[in-house]
Amino acid sequence: MRPDVVTFDCAQTLVKVDWQPAAIAVESAMRAGLTLDRQVAGELYARRLQTMWPEFMHLNLRRDADVLAEFWLRLTQEWMQQAGLPVEKASEVVGHANEILFGDGSKVFVLYEDTVPCLERLKRAGYRLAVVSNWD
Repeated sequence: MRPDVVTFDCAQTLVKVDWQPAAIAVESAMRAGLTLDRQVAGELYARRLQTMWPEFMHLNLRRDADVLAEFWLRLTQEWMQQAGLPVEKASEVVGHANEILFGDGSKVFVLYEDTVPCLERLKRAGYRLAVVSNWD
C-alpha cells in the first residue's frame, strides 16, 4: 500500500544545523568592534547559556518571538557584563548574531544539497509532504 503523505524531521534531515552559540556570540561581539579573548569569552558565554537554558526552554513553549528576543538580549547583556564588555553594545551584538544565524549566506542553517530535489520529486509523484518536528 502506497502512503498518501511523506513526513520529514527538519534539523539534520532537511536542514544541516551548525549552531555553535558561544562562537556566534564571540563573532558577533567582534563584528560590533569589541576586542576580547575569544576562548575566555566563549567559555563565559557557554556557561551563562547553560545556566539560563532551563529558562529558555520554558519561555520557548510560549512561542512568542518578542519574549525570546528579550531573553537573548538579557543573556547577551549578562554575558557582556561578566566578560567586562560594554553592555550598551548588547543590542548591536544581538543584531550581528541574528545576521550570522538567519542572514543571506548563513552557514548555521543550510539545506542539504539533495533536500529540494528530493522534495520536488516526491511532490511530482503525487505525495503530500509535511515537516513534523520538535524544532523551533
